[in-house]
Amino acid sequence: MLPTMPTSTLPFDARLGRAICRYRIRAGMTQSNLAVALGLTYQQVQKYEKGINCVTVRRLVDIAAALGVGIHAILAATHEPLVSASTPRQSRQINRLIKIYSSIRTDRLRRHVLELVETFTSPNDEELT
Repeated sequence: MLPTMPTSTLPFDARLGRAICRYRIRAGMTQSNLAVALGLTYQQVQKYEKGINCVTVRRLVDIAAALGVGIHAILAATHEPLVSASTPRQSRQINRLIKIYSSIRTDRLRRHVLELVETFTSPNDEELT
């Protein structure tokens, strides 16, 4: 009996699939290109991107390597927004901060950046202007 691929309809799997799709497009790859790199059919890649089939951790490692990104970047892209921006400019700024923060390679440096940003926060934001 052949092993079956885990199937899913969970929201996380759909978000993970969309994140994989976005990174694939950024890498300039088609579903067929990614499938060849992974030794799969394009239909399987399509099922991952639609969230129909679960992506195993091992497969996520392979996908990230084929796309030239870290697993953490793909996983970070699955998170629901934690804050809502009141203006398009704020939204762009938030997205830029997340992108920059996600590109920091070591935990130590990320921790330092967080500590630095926290020093700029104040119970009364007016004090900082």
